[in-house]
Amino acid sequence: QLWNRDSLAWRRVLLVLPILPLTRFTEVFIDDVVNFTGLPPVVITYALYVIWYLSAGVFVFFVFEALGRSSAEWLARIRGRRSQLQLQRISNFVMPLCRALGALVAIVLIYRLMLLLGLPASTVLAFSAVPGLAIGLGASKLLSNLFAGLSIQTDRPLRVGEFCRVGDNLGFVSRIGLRSLELETLES
Repeated sequence: QLWNRDSLAWRRVLLVLPILPLTRFTEVFIDDVVNFTGLPPVVITYALYVIWYLSAGVFVFFVFEALGRSSAEWLARIRGRRSQLQLQRISNFVMPLCRALGALVAIVLIYRLMLLLGLPASTVLAFSAVPGLAIGLGASKLLSNLFAGLSIQTDRPLRVGEFCRVGDNLGFVSRIGLRSLELETLES
């Protein structure tokens, strides 16, 4: 059921949320209360930093996902149309933006973790260049599909629920993603 996806997304947020204060509390407990020094507390502290930043990245991504789903439902209700088709159209527009924002914040948190772990800023900057180089060299087809999907979503030559012909296929558009278009043909 498309209308219940926002509650599932918020449950994911609540599932990851307790990890953040637990790891922070444990890290503060080890730093301030436990009174012994050496390698084990340092290793545990850095492991807790890694857990906290990774779970914070996942948490932020899930929050943006849940916000996107809730805002899509909210916009569908504001427009007065409670059909699955209308919700799917709004969701196809809102969700890629929310996912991109969530991924961007999660990446910033990962880079912050790298700096916290003691990597020099030049190394972190080099880590930033590696994905760009990999995308530029090996994923040009993927990028062209992504830009084509963005152009379909922003120009809106097709909408979910419309009957159209794509190549030799004739049918109803059931989903528009960033890299693909799902067409329900007459033969199912």
